[in-house]
Amino acid sequence: FIQQKFYSIGIIINFTKHFGDRIVDGAKDDHGKRDDISVEEMIDTFAKLYSHHKRIFKQAADFQDEVKRGEFEGVIKNLMKQINVPFALEFNKTKGKYVMTCKTIMKRKDFHTKDKDHVVEV
Repeated sequence: FIQQKFYSIGIIINFTKHFGDRIVDGAKDDHGKRDDISVEEMIDTFAKLYSHHKRIFKQAADFQDEVKRGEFEGVIKNLMKQINVPFALEFNKTKGKYVMTCKTIMKRKDFHTKDKDHVVEV
């Protein structure tokens, strides 16, 4: 779902292994707590990102110089769910599309970003 939506506007979404390790099927740990992210929460975060910010991604060419230098990094922040997704965006010349690599996903209310990171709130 996520990859199809973003591909339609020229963005290829990649998820690292670490990202995948943080997604669970809703099972709780031995203490009855769960700080991993459910599939539904992940889909909700990316659906909001798509619906609220697809215009920005369609205009990704505006970031082309910055992306080519490998300096475009950011964090997607789902404020309601306290979900944070650090990502990198780069242009793939071979495919002629932008590739967003989602490095990880985590729940943390007080997640701090680097000064150079772009924050995309949903």
